[in-house]
Amino acid sequence: SYGAAADNPDQRISEDIRQFTGSTLGLGLGFMRSSLSLPSFTVILWDIAGPAFVAGAAAYAVVSTYLAHKVGKPLVKLNQDQQKYEANFRYGLVNVRNNTESIALQDGEPVEKTILKNLFGPVVANQNAIINKGVQMTALSATINQTANVMPYIIMLPQFFSRKLDLGDFFQGAGAFQQVQGDLSWFFNAYTDLADWKSVTNRLTGFSE
Repeated sequence: SYGAAADNPDQRISEDIRQFTGSTLGLGLGFMRSSLSLPSFTVILWDIAGPAFVAGAAAYAVVSTYLAHKVGKPLVKLNQDQQKYEANFRYGLVNVRNNTESIALQDGEPVEKTILKNLFGPVVANQNAIINKGVQMTALSATINQTANVMPYIIMLPQFFSRKLDLGDFFQGAGAFQQVQGDLSWFFNAYTDLADWKSVTNRLTGFSE
C-alpha cells in the first residue's frame, strides 16, 4: 500500500486524522442524501417515462463513474506523494532551524540550501501534476453534467410531440431523470474527494501497521 512507509509521522499524523474525520463525515452525509432521495425520484421517473428511462439514467451514471475512475485514479497516489513531499520539506526546514548555529559555524549554508532545493522540487512538480489531473477531472465533470442536463429533454421530445406526455409530465420527467442520474452519479461527483480520502486512509493505515 502507498501508506506502508510512515514517513515523518510527527509532521502528518494530526493533519491526517483531521482530514480523515472531516472527509468521512462529509462523504458519508453526501452518500446518505443521495441514497434517501433516489427511491422517490426513481418511482416518479418510472411512472412518467417507464423503466427504460430509469435504466438509461443508471447506465449514464455507470459510464460517467467509469470515466471518472479511468481519469482520476492517479490522484490517489499523487495526493499520497504530495503529503509525503511536503512533510519531508517541512522536516528539512525544521532541521535547519534547530541547527542554525552549527550550520553557520561550519559554513554549511550552501549544502543546506541544496538539500532544501532538492526537497522542494518534488513538492512543486507533484503539485503541478495534481493541478493537471484536476483540470482533466473538471473538464470531464462539466461535460458529463452539461450533457445530463439536456439529454432527458432530447430523449423525451418524441413522446411529447406524439402527445404521449403533456407539458407538465415532460418537465417533471426530465427533472426526475436529472435527479436520479445525479443520485446514481454520487461516486462520479465525489471522486476527487474520495481520492483525497483514500490517500489519507493509506497513510493512517501504514502508520498504524
